[in-house]
Amino acid sequence: MVPERHNAVKVLLFLDVGGSMDDHVRVCEELFSAARSEFKRLEYYYFHNCVYEGVWKDNRRRHGERMSTLDLMHKYSADHKLIFVATPP
Repeated sequence: MVPERHNAVKVLLFLDVGGSMDDHVRVCEELFSAARSEFKRLEYYYFHNCVYEGVWKDNRRRHGERMSTLDLMHKYSADHKLIFVATPP
C-alpha cells in the first residue's frame, strides 16, 4: 500500500473583494474551497482594487485590522507561492 501524496506547496492567496468581484463570488468560493483542501499550508488575505494599499484577514474588519502588504510578504519565507485573484483592470 502506498500512502496518499500530499501537495507540499505553501500558498499565500490574495482575494480581491467588492466592486467588480461581486459577480464572481461563486467561482471564488469554489476556488477557495478547493485550495483549502489541496495545499499543505494556505494563508489567505483580502484586498480591494489595489493590493499595495494593504490587506486584511477578516473582511468584516477590513478598516480596523488592515496590514501592510510589504510587511506581510516579508513575514513568510521564499518557498511560499503567491496567488492573486482579481478582475483585470
